[in-house]
Amino acid sequence: MGAWRCLSLILLVITLAACGGSHKAPQAVPTHAGATPHAPQLVSMRRTDGATWETLVIRTDGTGDLGIFIGEWSGTKHHEFRLALDELARLKRLVNAAERVPQLVDAGTSASSVTYVIFAPPRVFLTAKGHVPRQLAPLTATLSGLIDQQEGVS
Repeated sequence: MGAWRCLSLILLVITLAACGGSHKAPQAVPTHAGATPHAPQLVSMRRTDGATWETLVIRTDGTGDLGIFIGEWSGTKHHEFRLALDELARLKRLVNAAERVPQLVDAGTSASSVTYVIFAPPRVFLTAKGHVPRQLAPLTATLSGLIDQQEGVS
């Protein structure tokens, strides 16, 4: 019984070692002056246009990540970046203005192929191109502009 237990333990260790060897180590997030590791999220937006899903996350320290998912087989590409302080301050003002937007808005998602899901904690907004409430238009346009800008960087 003791030999089987020892053999089982050795096989378990070998199996775990083999499983770990095939995985890539996580990539380190670049550190920036003033960046806080894992800063809280300020705002995020998912822009969907057919089979393309673009998810933008901006954190309170100005660091951001854009994930682009195209179709079923391409995987997700990520772009990390940092906003300038004036851009971050403007974005914070737009997020604060979003707090005054009525929660129930006409999303118009069936009439448009481009939809937006904006998460400005603790609020979530669902809207679509051509149906963005005027109070959300500057925030939506700014976030869409950041997506377009980061796509051009790749």
